[in-house]
Amino acid sequence: MFAERLKKLRTEKGKSQREVAEVLGLETSSYGKYEVSGVMPPADKLEILADYFDVSIDYLLGRTEYKNYDLPDDVITVALHRADGELNEEGKEELLKYIDYLRERYKKDS
Repeated sequence: MFAERLKKLRTEKGKSQREVAEVLGLETSSYGKYEVSGVMPPADKLEILADYFDVSIDYLLGRTEYKNYDLPDDVITVALHRADGELNEEGKEELLKYIDYLRERYKKDS
């Protein structure tokens, strides 16, 4: 999942492997292993990738379908904390989808 998402994000942004590798301070061949074989980068590189592509690390790792949570982290954290122990992983994903639905339905007019 990681390799597929990383490649998709890179191509959507119109960047080459070399360009992303430079952002990470890596050789192109090292970066290529992330996309081709799904080698996991260390945490600091994951953070750089998430920031560069404006997505969450959870999205990069395939833990959520949402590229980025637009709600403040503390709102999501509280909601998940309240659900912890009562919901399985599927339930938690549904909770996040519902939060996203509410955000869209009741968003402020800009």
